[in-house]
Amino acid sequence: MGRLLRRLKKRFEKKDDESSGEEVEDVDAVGLSHVAQAAYEVLRKHHNNEHHKAWDVTTGKVVGELHQTPKGLFSSKKEPPKGHSDWLPEKLGEIVSRTKCWCDIMSLGPPDGKFMDHIKAAIEKINERADPQDPVVIRILFGNIIGMPVRKLFVHCCVLCVLCS
Repeated sequence: MGRLLRRLKKRFEKKDDESSGEEVEDVDAVGLSHVAQAAYEVLRKHHNNEHHKAWDVTTGKVVGELHQTPKGLFSSKKEPPKGHSDWLPEKLGEIVSRTKCWCDIMSLGPPDGKFMDHIKAAIEKINERADPQDPVVIRILFGNIIGMPVRKLFVHCCVLCVLCS
């Protein structure tokens, strides 16, 4: 593990090991694992200008149950019934709609169908209660998959961004 950590640290450190300015201190950076501590050190020294924008130190716990599809069939050899995962887009929208500060959504491809409908509805709910002085940040990252052209991705992202403006 030590060799991996050294390689990771070396990869993200600047060649001259100079700071990018005033190093930040985050009050939540206590009790971090050695891997998280190493990442924190690099971020606070070399990416301090992005603190609270692109990175932050957070802690948390899973609230409620984990969600998987097909529901209840993880160890089963049965073929899932038609519509077995129709509940997932609604659940995702419900979770996203509870966002108060920031939300990261990552997917291999842009949302469509039920996922697009529920994500749009969630963003609309967030927008209704958002304080203009303290904006909610929603970052959406999609993969670039063969057969899903970037133009389609761009259109989906624009639709989501228009809802937030």
